Amino acid sequence: MTNLQSSVLVIGGGISGIQVSLDLTKLGFKVYLVEIKPTIGGTMAQLDKIFPTLDCSLCILAPKMVDIYRNPNIELFSYSHVKNISGSAGDYTITIIKKPRYIKEDLCKGCGDCGEICAVRGIPSEFDTHLKTRGAIYIPFPSSVPPIYLIDESKCLYLNYKICGLCAKVCNSEAIDFSQKPEEINIKVGAIVIATGNNQEMPDVYDTFAGSSPNVFSSMQFERLLSANGPTGGQIIRLNDKKHPHSIAFIQCVGSRDVHHPECKKYCSAICCMNSAKEAIVVKEHDPSIDCYIFNTEIRAKGKNFYEFIEKSKNEYNVNYVNGHVSYIKENLDNGKLKLYYEDIDKGKVGTFEVDMAVLASALSPTPSYYELLKKLNVSCNNLGFIPETDIILLEKKNIFVTGYSRKPNDIQMAVAEGSACAAKISEKLNSVRFQNIKKLKYPPEIPVNPEDEPRVGILVCQCGINIGGIVNVSEVVDYVSKLPYVVHVEENMYSCSSDSQERIKELILEYNLNRFIVASCTPRTHEQLFKNTLREAGLNPFLFELVNIRNQDSWVHQNEPKKATKKACDLIRMYLAKVINLKPLETIKVKVEKSTLIIGGGIAGITAAHNLANQGFEIYLVDKRASLGGVALEFIDLYYIPITKNEILQEIKDLNNNSNVHILLNSDIDDIQGYVGNYQVKVKNIHDNSKDKIFNVGTIIVATGTKQIKTNRWVDLLERYPKRLLTQTELTGIKNADVPKFKDATIILCVDQRSNEFNRGDNVKTYCSNICCGVALKNVEKLLDINPNAHIHILYREFQFSDLNAENLWRGLRKKVSYERYRSIDDIKISDENNKFHIVYKNIGAQTNIEYNTDLLILATPKVPADNTEQLAKLLKVSTNTDGFFLEADAKLRPIDFATEGIFLCGGAHWPKWIGESVTQAYGAAGRAAIIMAKGEIETECITSYINEEKCIGCGKCIEICPYNAIELVEIYKEMGLYNTTLRKAHIINAGCKGCGACVVECLVGAIDQNHFSKFQICKMIDLLLSLDIREYEIV
Repeated sequence: MTNLQSSVLVIGGGISGIQVSLDLTKLGFKVYLVEIKPTIGGTMAQLDKIFPTLDCSLCILAPKMVDIYRNPNIELFSYSHVKNISGSAGDYTITIIKKPRYIKEDLCKGCGDCGEICAVRGIPSEFDTHLKTRGAIYIPFPSSVPPIYLIDESKCLYLNYKICGLCAKVCNSEAIDFSQKPEEINIKVGAIVIATGNNQEMPDVYDTFAGSSPNVFSSMQFERLLSANGPTGGQIIRLNDKKHPHSIAFIQCVGSRDVHHPECKKYCSAICCMNSAKEAIVVKEHDPSIDCYIFNTEIRAKGKNFYEFIEKSKNEYNVNYVNGHVSYIKENLDNGKLKLYYEDIDKGKVGTFEVDMAVLASALSPTPSYYELLKKLNVSCNNLGFIPETDIILLEKKNIFVTGYSRKPNDIQMAVAEGSACAAKISEKLNSVRFQNIKKLKYPPEIPVNPEDEPRVGILVCQCGINIGGIVNVSEVVDYVSKLPYVVHVEENMYSCSSDSQERIKELILEYNLNRFIVASCTPRTHEQLFKNTLREAGLNPFLFELVNIRNQDSWVHQNEPKKATKKACDLIRMYLAKVINLKPLETIKVKVEKSTLIIGGGIAGITAAHNLANQGFEIYLVDKRASLGGVALEFIDLYYIPITKNEILQEIKDLNNNSNVHILLNSDIDDIQGYVGNYQVKVKNIHDNSKDKIFNVGTIIVATGTKQIKTNRWVDLLERYPKRLLTQTELTGIKNADVPKFKDATIILCVDQRSNEFNRGDNVKTYCSNICCGVALKNVEKLLDINPNAHIHILYREFQFSDLNAENLWRGLRKKVSYERYRSIDDIKISDENNKFHIVYKNIGAQTNIEYNTDLLILATPKVPADNTEQLAKLLKVSTNTDGFFLEADAKLRPIDFATEGIFLCGGAHWPKWIGESVTQAYGAAGRAAIIMAKGEIETECITSYINEEKCIGCGKCIEICPYNAIELVEIYKEMGLYNTTLRKAHIINAGCKGCGACVVECLVGAIDQNHFSKFQICKMIDLLLSLDIREYEIV
């Protein structure tokens, strides 16, 4: 029998590798994280901003990088690679080669003295995509993790010629070690995760696009140009003459979706359309006068809120979209501009256009290290360069998992979900050995802070690149704040969330004997916990901290008013200073967690999550309003190229029915949910039989309620007369071939009442893309050709929306049998009844004329919408939905399957319409996230809670009525009153359930309720200081 190891090897330190590593340690497994580069962070660390939220990429990534570095259960091998893999599932032996940095990692302080004195200069920086140079001793970027320098042995004068050695002479820490050699390390692991990320070609590869011109950039190079820590400090300039461009062209599909040139990729890289739109928006935010043109054959924006983002770029930022394929770029030597030669698709002719700068959305592909790793595993790739899905399934049986761009082209959101999914699968496989090799994080003794101690406040003011520093005069703010009472020390820095900044905060606390700390930077929603952890590591209570949001609340909303923004930053910090000097240490409490999960929805996503969690040993309550499990997708699951079959789902259903820990409640609906994370009380009502109603407790909840397809209000008369020949795509997919009416000609119309734009408006037109319709249409074509191989089939489309590897091939393969016909507006399509056929008239974009023909069968791709009762369920769960009615995740990129309400997760169509394979991935991810909470059996609860002054409380119960979390109860208190004893009713806060929303504080008629960390006294002091009253006039309590 295999000796199961409780450790996991993760290869690749990009966002997907980071996510799986952090999740695995919380699930009870030690992680060895191997990264070939000197720093973790991957591609995401090089980005300026992310779509569709336009958050600073490094700002939201850096806290996770710091978490990796701090985690005692993650052993990070940066600047390393895997040499050998041997063994079998559950018990692998791995040989890692750690390259020498020629720096003693335990001594390096990251001060940079060595880099400044290095005599070797002019080496192209890999991190800055060769737009900037570095020395022979360097750190890739200021927020690198680990924050340790390294020496490039191929360039170092001492290592090659035994001359120089200046770096060793100036290093006060004596960290330089020229004698280091490659180190070979052997480890044992139970599972392996491949997360090696992606790679983009440099522009000089593309001669036809003037790639060697200094004013032609790859999209990744342009990201570095936009970044505040990039080669130009965020200034958009032409590299040859250092002038600001007046016009920029973004060229799509460079080296991708091309079957004619062997050096190009046949697939869609998945992110380019959205990335170019984001870059154009950022350009416009830098300088609204720059004209931006996005040349494309079609815009692919199928993700959640993606299409709305494209429309935002057009309508709010005046980004120009040119429906044209650029085939050649040439420098105009007379005026220094770039001349584009392109096919104007709308007009059907060749056009030319001149711009000052061009950005190539060149193809993304797996990294070279990915292919070297596959050789060691004896795994082959398909003709697209990726592991076939069938082989991925075989690898998973061997406890080898693939995530992120190593699996297929995808964006950050999906890479994060896949990382969590891998962690869940590994937790299922290694469940019996969890927590066997886990260390507890040890903190230094807490520095006592007494009420009588005078506040000593340290303040860090963040530039956040140019997010804050580009608007707010940070130096002026620092100068102002330094003169405020109780401020012992204040300084500015580039990124307060970086690992070196966390070390700096700890140094300041110890050096200046600080007992309070303020960071003025971005949103507490993503960063507060990072800084609280830093305070605790320095020995200070984490609740003696405040994060002042001078980005979202100041620089972002006053971009055109830098002086006012600077003054507002001063005001905000002054206000929070009034609060922070009145803060008191708080302590969290631990609460036991029910090791059971409620899963709402018995479709494929719900079944997948239930099966995974049941196999991890957790109790499951699976609720579905239908009479059987499987959902609408079960009947046609085998039509699609996904990593699960109908028979496997049926086997999982059988497993669930036979598992004593699984309770399947069919024909049932959620009637009520009360409680808090770890302890929810659920009431389920049977639709047909009240005697089957159930009440039970769970620790976590997963929402997997799916979607439904609606019908259109167009052509209603035809639908009434021909209900069997005018179908939605779901209806066609769900019926047997024999039941499809006879036809010689069939038409599928895509984007019916979807993707609202200037040509497609109306009350019933959804703003979004339903994601799956284009791919489903191709499968429906296969079905129709199966029924009648000689049929003539039309697909009327606006822009195809798929990036799936197989869909791209299928689309090409069907060209000989299908007529792909492009239209602009659904309103221009006229359909009537002619001789028992549908007569269609529409304007064809390519032909620029009306086309008309008759068809026997009409299939409509109408919108996918949230499942029935989604809004009611959201109210019961106390979670949010977006404007389209779909459930709203906690963070679009880094928490895509979490709700903001702790302990509740979502997956599949409940999140957004998606392919079955993506739903399965999210289901595993949601299961993994739920398992994290339940695995330890207890959690630390929020201590920013309300509290009640019993002497003032009159027991009226108003607070109970207003509390959205049912965290207040009335209790009876016996009290002696002279000669008599009496019983009084008083409100009591259930601390484990209180979320600190403050509703009860506002509602209380007699002022008997206040709140920790947000007391009425503290809020009043903030208002006083906003009004510039003297801080020293008020007593500190």
